[in-house]
Amino acid sequence: MINPDVLVASQWWFRERNAHQSYLDLSLSTVFYFVQSLYHVTRNLSLQSVSGINSGEKKVSSSMHTTIGIFVSPENYANFRAVLSLVGDLYNYLELVKKYNLLELRSKIDQLYDACNKFRDVRNAFTHLGEGLINLEKHGVNGPLKTNCGIEYTETAKNCFHLIINDEKIYFTSFKKTNEIYVGQDAYNSIFDIARSIYAELTSHKLMKEIQTYEPVDSMFPI
Repeated sequence: MINPDVLVASQWWFRERNAHQSYLDLSLSTVFYFVQSLYHVTRNLSLQSVSGINSGEKKVSSSMHTTIGIFVSPENYANFRAVLSLVGDLYNYLELVKKYNLLELRSKIDQLYDACNKFRDVRNAFTHLGEGLINLEKHGVNGPLKTNCGIEYTETAKNCFHLIINDEKIYFTSFKKTNEIYVGQDAYNSIFDIARSIYAELTSHKLMKEIQTYEPVDSMFPI
């Protein structure tokens, strides 16, 4: 679970600053392992709807009403779930990395964490789907409420739940709120852009540079 270029570059980058931390070399290389895995699965990500939300609105007036609509193929849904899992791996692992003395890398690691963490709520909605469905009083919404996914909850609707994938957006309820987020292939580009800038910084070290050959920055996560 390591990226060898990051492992070596991290060592020399921190040694150049008289701040070498061997555990951080391994941690940063592991971060790049997760990013590379995420990049791989997003190259095949397609969430275009097979059949979408019907035109017009669906009015819901009853309580404890549940709507689940996944309008993508099983193969694409499976790939999307892998994307969410890897994003979760990243922001969870970065919480550990952020505790280290990162020197000039601090701001970039914080940016990478923020880019991953914005998917936390939707990742949790799928990972803890059972919690959302069972505990509607906690995760359902009350009307009157008009959503952007074709559902309108009337005044009598209480503790209602929906989870819908349609045209690269996820619409879901959690903690008494309705949410939506874009999750198409380019939604993750900022993660790769920031990771590329971290790689460029690490491989910019001058110490022992003459004996090191790294993968070119431009070839990391081409978009």
